[in-house]
Amino acid sequence: MFGQKPLKKEEIDSIQQSLSSNFYGNKNYETACTELYFRSKEINYKKGQIQSLLLICQYYIAKKENYDQIFIKTKEVENLADKSDHQSLAFAKSYGATALIELGFLKQAKKKIRNSNNYGKSIINSKVRDLLDFNNFQNFAHYYKLERKKDSTLFYLNKALKTSLSLDTNPNLKYFEINLQLAEFFIDQKNPKKAKIHLASATKIKRNDFQNAYLFFIQAKIESTLGEYEISLASYEKASSLALKTNDASLQSSIYGDLADFYNRKKDLEKHIYYLKESTKIKDSLNIVHSIQIDKISVYDKEDGDDSIFSGNVKYIWIVSGFLIFACFLYWKKKKKSIDINFIIEK
Repeated sequence: MFGQKPLKKEEIDSIQQSLSSNFYGNKNYETACTELYFRSKEINYKKGQIQSLLLICQYYIAKKENYDQIFIKTKEVENLADKSDHQSLAFAKSYGATALIELGFLKQAKKKIRNSNNYGKSIINSKVRDLLDFNNFQNFAHYYKLERKKDSTLFYLNKALKTSLSLDTNPNLKYFEINLQLAEFFIDQKNPKKAKIHLASATKIKRNDFQNAYLFFIQAKIESTLGEYEISLASYEKASSLALKTNDASLQSSIYGDLADFYNRKKDLEKHIYYLKESTKIKDSLNIVHSIQIDKISVYDKEDGDDSIFSGNVKYIWIVSGFLIFACFLYWKKKKKSIDINFIIEK
């Protein structure tokens, strides 16, 4: 991709800088970062290796995929970085926390966020520090959302929103993301008026298909909350089309779940069951993927300077993995049978 001639350190830095500005529009982003990692390794340029790994982690987080690889790559960053390289260690801990939250290891994720914040205190560059703070505020917001602590969730969402205003990226996708997360928070709180304010703020930011899918999904949820069901259906259809186009399985599952509720309200049982089954099918697939990812990262049981991520959780992992595999087996068995729709409804 970059020719056969060995790259100089300055060239690697320059390419990485250009890649960090926009990964959504670059189909070869992951390939480019991976090649830069090995090119850096060839000349023993640890900084280049570390930055390549962190860029790949950013990409995976934005695409909501490969959480096992995020954990593994951030672990490698921690091994490569000097103890004095607090910036790299801070971001590695932050990205690792994101992966652990998504995989359900909340206690361990919270500890990583705190460790990241501790390393971040010594970062001199205010812009870099703001980006780290944004990531960790967002991580805390997600953590407390899963803990069902709405006051803490809102507190960190607002801190993330305030911090996003100081980020000088163009377009400011962090500002876009956090406004939609705030809109979703207020939808859950049955406050569509505030949700609409944050949706309006998000629409001001230039977006691609991946972000538009999420935007139309939030728009549909607001419309549905307001009782504008037919209008919301059009928004759900737009969101679904874009989610399929961008392979956003998690969002697609949520859309199908909402559509199942929509048709349940309309007493259209055939469509209700169809979307319910499609949503469940995707969720089962995602659960299998997450189970496999947990198994993969379990080999990285020892963490430098931290308690083992999996100590005390081995039994939990086996129980969860076994349950998911068994549930998916039952679902497959169920699909193999020709079940009368009336029987499903009665169930």
